[in-house]
Amino acid sequence: MKYLDTHHVMRFLVQVLITAVGTAIIAVGMTLMRKENLGMDAFTALSVGLSHHLPIGLGNIQLGDYLILLVIVLFMDYHQIGFGTLINMMVGYGVQYFTLWFGAYLVFTSFWLKLLFAVLGFLIFTVGIAVYMSAKFGVSSYDAIAPIFSKKFHMPYWSVRVIQDVLFMFLAFLASGPIGIMTIIISLCSGPFVEFWGRHLNLIQ
Repeated sequence: MKYLDTHHVMRFLVQVLITAVGTAIIAVGMTLMRKENLGMDAFTALSVGLSHHLPIGLGNIQLGDYLILLVIVLFMDYHQIGFGTLINMMVGYGVQYFTLWFGAYLVFTSFWLKLLFAVLGFLIFTVGIAVYMSAKFGVSSYDAIAPIFSKKFHMPYWSVRVIQDVLFMFLAFLASGPIGIMTIIISLCSGPFVEFWGRHLNLIQ
């Protein structure tokens, strides 16, 4: 019994660690894309757009957006939600922190350098999603939507994710969020990339 208790505690701690690391990686990727002003992921772009109209910081806005989606997801498939869901909700605060940390750096005038670091941010962003999802500790309310509809309508995950991201890109546009070339790339490519990284990541048994 002691072995089982120790095993469960260690598994829990590993899941917390992997989820937190994955969330931090996501925040770094999002920050790089935000810094280069070429657009960012649709969900964060929506939150940034809303923050322009409300006297609330990005972290609080995004947390509120996650909570709204959380209520919807709980009614659709509460099995997608776990302790990791709560950890991932803090990603907006991570973006705020890393934006301040990177504030004096990565300021380029060359479009190609901006694009290079924005693409790097995209790759880091998708790796982070795959890392924290590999913990099997619950996913963010936004990331839970695609798996739910994929299962419900028997569609590939990546195709549902593309549809979801394009829809939120439109909402971000309406909210005057930072839409750019990277938003389009993320909306069309994040699903396939997350699926690709996920197939090659097996961080926990």
